Amino acid sequence: MHALHQRLALASDGFGKLVICRNCVHLIRTLPMMTTDPHNPEDIDPNCEEHGVKALMYGLTRRKMRFRLRKVKGL
Repeated sequence: MHALHQRLALASDGFGKLVICRNCVHLIRTLPMMTTDPHNPEDIDPNCEEHGVKALMYGLTRRKMRFRLRKVKGL
């Protein structure tokens, strides 16, 4: 949950560090209802619908990848 809390915190420019697209309807629906597990504060309460948030957490904790944008001729 630490990685998720870091991304949800506001940056110095006043914007969040996480962008959730509007087509992530299940994540948008379930994220506000998440509570921590009373026995493990680093995990989600098992009584919550957690699939979308768990997928987000795993994605945030994966090794960072670097991407470069390239111009494509003809587009």
